[in-house]
Amino acid sequence: GSEEDVDYEHVKLLCGKNAANLRRVLFTSEPQKYMAAADIFCLPSYREGFGQVVIEAAACEVPTVATRIYGIIDAVVENETGLLVSCGDSDLLAESLLKLIDDPELRIQLGKAARKRVVEHFSSNSNSDELVSLYKKLIDQM
Repeated sequence: GSEEDVDYEHVKLLCGKNAANLRRVLFTSEPQKYMAAADIFCLPSYREGFGQVVIEAAACEVPTVATRIYGIIDAVVENETGLLVSCGDSDLLAESLLKLIDDPELRIQLGKAARKRVVEHFSSNSNSDELVSLYKKLIDQM
């Protein structure tokens, strides 16, 4: 709505000369295309049930900068698949974003590690394997 328009204009002002690189996407039926085109995913949230969107970014080899809260800490391995900051610490959030902007090798390294972790721990195959293992364990206990 109109509040979002005001917020977007404010973000553009804050970006200064980098505003030309800013892309605003409202609803899309193909969010993975936009996620895959991103260099960094930023989620400065105060609460999350589980960081599903972080897993989606990681699947696209996009590293995350996010707040260190329940849900997100299950999805991001600090300094391995992304960077975490304390809630409300906008200075450290900005510093972490700039760190990844200024260090493309680190950004790529984190993104690759994030993708690897998703495949190993969050793919349908790994989830199915864990479920079968659990069922076998429960059956053995009967």
